[in-house]
Amino acid sequence: YCSNRSPGPPAASPAPPGRSARPGAMRIAMFSWESLHSVSLGGIAQHVTELAAALERLGHEVHVFTRRGEGQQDVEVVYGVTYHRVSLDPNGKDFVDAMGDMCNAMVWAFGATQSRIGKFDICHAHDWMTCKAMVQCKNSHNMACVFTFHSTESGRSQGWGQDAVRALEGEASFVADRVVAVSERLRGEVTSIYALPDSKVWSIPNGIQCGRFDGFIDPAEVKARYDIGALDPMVLFVGRMVGGMKGADVLAEAVPGILEAHKNAKVVFVGDGDCKMHCDHRSKELGVEGACRFLGPRSGAELVDLFKACDCVAIPSRNEPFGLVVLEAWAAGKPVVASDQVGCPVAHGHDGWTVSCTPEGIVWGVSQVFEDFPRARKMGANGRVRAAF
Repeated sequence: YCSNRSPGPPAASPAPPGRSARPGAMRIAMFSWESLHSVSLGGIAQHVTELAAALERLGHEVHVFTRRGEGQQDVEVVYGVTYHRVSLDPNGKDFVDAMGDMCNAMVWAFGATQSRIGKFDICHAHDWMTCKAMVQCKNSHNMACVFTFHSTESGRSQGWGQDAVRALEGEASFVADRVVAVSERLRGEVTSIYALPDSKVWSIPNGIQCGRFDGFIDPAEVKARYDIGALDPMVLFVGRMVGGMKGADVLAEAVPGILEAHKNAKVVFVGDGDCKMHCDHRSKELGVEGACRFLGPRSGAELVDLFKACDCVAIPSRNEPFGLVVLEAWAAGKPVVASDQVGCPVAHGHDGWTVSCTPEGIVWGVSQVFEDFPRARKMGANGRVRAAF
């Protein structure tokens, strides 16, 4: 699902009662713990926001029930989509319990909205955090329900994780009328773990708004902002640096080998979390801190500039059911060096390189970029075509 217009901050307007007059239009409720117009933490926010906007453009009436960020209104219409925001106060609670409280608040807001404007036709929950909201709607209102897996607890935790979360995923996938997985790899994982019939689980890959990566930038000017030389090759990592799922630590271990391939190379880490401190410390232990830039979280035009200024994007994930960052790299015209755990299919040697999730694998892939920059640029152009079409 892909929006053709920007989801940036618009003017607010009151929520309109009643449904669209378009034949076949549905009133849709979405449950998500994040969105670009509430609290935004990762790829689910972009997915939900763009999907909601796309459905609205098709003539459906879309309501997104999500968390409230600081200073935000309880109800706001953004590009025709009504956002209902609820409070989340963990107050020292276990995270699973806190998500249960959030779901209860979402269901209350859902019920109040339905009483005011009329019955919803379908509800759609995203990932385990909103499982309970969808299950309550199914049990209380016998609604048609869709549940989207963006990942699984088993995959995120490499087979460990919390039994409580797995139980929520299992219940939601059983109760839902349809289950969506964001890649064919994840579809196989979900079907196997939760013993679901093939006909119930659909693989619908993510999309991206390529237009926001259009336009000219001066790579030298962008690099200079971060004390990187105009001719220094630049490797970019973008992702949450929480735990080891995104593999930032794998890339940190690869930096010495990357410098052997090109002594002036720079590796830029964009993201935040406990792994950021580990990677920073490790770069000092390895004596390569001068080649690393730890920028913390970045978004908007600054992040787009970083994508467009780099020579390749490294995706060393240990578990990546899809990998929106692959599409972002391609939209910016950059090749990827992606681990073989990334769900978005990379055409090896055509729009990137698929490597093992090891420092040696990452070094090999990045070395391919450094050995033939014109070929790497051509591969990035191939990626742009794939992202757009």
